Amino acid sequence: IKENTNYPLNEIINMASANPARMLDLKGLGKIEVGYQADFIIFNENIDIKETIVNGITRYRKDF
Repeated sequence: IKENTNYPLNEIINMASANPARMLDLKGLGKIEVGYQADFIIFNENIDIKETIVNGITRYRKDF
């Protein structure tokens, strides 16, 4: 990712999650924290999606 954007992956993730939630004042979104909605995408070092979790429930899982 960094070679395509000049940004490290953790900054890109914030640009797609925490920053928009904060800018739009969306309470309960954009962080991994108690009281926040449990929506996650789990991926490997190649950014291949391995699992998606929506409202705390696994909706997709590919064998690791």
